[in-house]
Amino acid sequence: MENVLEHLIKLSQEIDLSDRFQWAFNGDFLNSIPEVGPSINETFHNHFERNAVLKFKLTEYFQQNHSDIDELHFWIINQWGGIKNFKNTDQNRNKIKAFKDEVRNGRLKRSTFSTISSLSKLSSFWDCKNYVIYDSRVIYSLNWLILKLAKKKRYFTTPAGRSAIIANYNIDTVIRLFHKDINQDEDLYYSYKEAYHRYCYLMRDWSLKIWNDNYPERQQHPFYLEMLLFLIADKEVFEDMKKSVNITIF
Repeated sequence: MENVLEHLIKLSQEIDLSDRFQWAFNGDFLNSIPEVGPSINETFHNHFERNAVLKFKLTEYFQQNHSDIDELHFWIINQWGGIKNFKNTDQNRNKIKAFKDEVRNGRLKRSTFSTISSLSKLSSFWDCKNYVIYDSRVIYSLNWLILKLAKKKRYFTTPAGRSAIIANYNIDTVIRLFHKDINQDEDLYYSYKEAYHRYCYLMRDWSLKIWNDNYPERQQHPFYLEMLLFLIADKEVFEDMKKSVNITIF
């Protein structure tokens, strides 16, 4: 994976996260949490900075034994994350509780991994030093770089996403065509049991190597690398895939 890491180091030097990251959110709900709201709803220079402070403040809040607040959990998923169909129901509250236990235990169940895009938004706020969002764009970028650059290739299952580019240029189809001699997905992809934890470990490890000492926060908080992978999916990765993939039909 050294070639992938070297490419990400190059991209980290070329892309200004504070300029490219434009994820806006309405923080009115957070005013009901005095420890968080005032810090988040003051004036920031850009969306990048506001989102970073949100990660820090909510991690601090959750780690002060405020970890069972359903309204905040669903605000993160529905409002901040933009996933409206993960409703505040008994079933989803139980799923969140199960996910919390499985994250601690280091293995997920299939039913939990089926909604990992939603649930990992929570873990990325519960502990932003150790967990990141398992986002479709991020996994799309990561899998493409592994496919193109890594000598030993093992992939992460791509969750459903909302990007038209990702939907139209399906990375899993490209992976399977490239490895057409491999018939079993379990030989290509990490199991749902371990994929999330392996991914978080990789993000933590690479963050220490990608950012130099001028960015100590980025070295210690892997969500900055997650942001980078998120941002390159629809632009750099998409354009690279279009140039690199050539299908011949016999």
